[in-house]
Amino acid sequence: MEELLGMFDGSRLGLAHLSDGELRERRLFFWLFHSGISRTLMWMLPFLLRLPYASLTFVSWILRRFHGGHTLLQCQKTVESLGRWGLAATLDYCVENAGDQSHYSLHLAQLHESLELARKNAVSMPFIVFKLSAFASMELLERMGQKEAEQQDVGDVDFWAKLQQDLRELCQKAAASQVKVLVDAEESWIQGAIDAVAEDLMELFNTGSQPTVYHTVQMYRKDRWQYLQELQQRFRKKNRLLGIKLVRGAYLEKERQHAAKLALPSAVYDTKEHTDQAFNRAMIFCLEHRKDIFTYLGTHNEQSIEMLLRHLGKHKISSTQPCLWFAQLLGMGDHISYWLAAHKYNTSKYIPYGPASSMVPYLLRRAQENSSLEGHGKREYAMLRQEWQMRKKA
Repeated sequence: MEELLGMFDGSRLGLAHLSDGELRERRLFFWLFHSGISRTLMWMLPFLLRLPYASLTFVSWILRRFHGGHTLLQCQKTVESLGRWGLAATLDYCVENAGDQSHYSLHLAQLHESLELARKNAVSMPFIVFKLSAFASMELLERMGQKEAEQQDVGDVDFWAKLQQDLRELCQKAAASQVKVLVDAEESWIQGAIDAVAEDLMELFNTGSQPTVYHTVQMYRKDRWQYLQELQQRFRKKNRLLGIKLVRGAYLEKERQHAAKLALPSAVYDTKEHTDQAFNRAMIFCLEHRKDIFTYLGTHNEQSIEMLLRHLGKHKISSTQPCLWFAQLLGMGDHISYWLAAHKYNTSKYIPYGPASSMVPYLLRRAQENSSLEGHGKREYAMLRQEWQMRKKA
């Protein structure tokens, strides 16, 4: 069996909640990564994304350990189960890359429903999240991210003004309810528009002792370290708190393909080592500026988390401070999440949910775009197999 290294090794906290049947099922799923079959499944993804709705529902059932359900009501059971172990939930409505604005009102209403549920369950659901591409097409977001505002179409400008106003009203309600709002990052060629929206919302609503709005910074991008530093300086001068969701990034292959197609320099680092270094540097920077920056750390990387925990211990920083949250995806990294929660660190599980027609493609795209998923899968399989063998001996 693969040797397990680090402070999370030997911890059964992330597996104790699984029944034997659930453990067997999850072990089988992660065996796909251990065996290498996952590579074949990645090759089949374009076909899987074209499956009819009935087939998507079946695939959704197979992937049920990695999403909360199709509705908010279905998510509540998962939220309650996590709460019994001291884990919070971050619900993510899986709609992105809107081809048009025909579902705008539906998506906005869903976001308000999530906010209302979080308001009633503030301890177990302190965050809600949205992607800007759920409301506007990629083409519109790319246009609105350009600096030449005078060249924008009048219809685009009017729609953009409405979207900004609707999001401001949402964040105003969130601030009144003490719920945090995460603004997800997306592809680099539309990120300019997302940056502008997130910064506007943070400036308006991050005025109290804790921020309401968190902006996502993807550290696999070469320009984000400088951006993070400049952002901290600008908001400090404005006497505003920064909410930062720090991630490595989820669109690696897509970014490289986009750059190659347009014969442009890639926006992302060439190696994982450079990305890891940038992420760790940004992570420590945020912690050292914790009076100005509240951080939501989205990672399954044990080395990064161990580095941060050692830093917390060295500087005698309390694990319960509201300026720091850890987060992992539902169904992955449970050995990390449950260990952190048991040691009183603020920890949340990121829970995708939504209709099968949008959620299954969302989950499959994440698998296709996340080049590190195979390594994580092998690691998960090793721990699941170890747990299974220990139960058989008991």
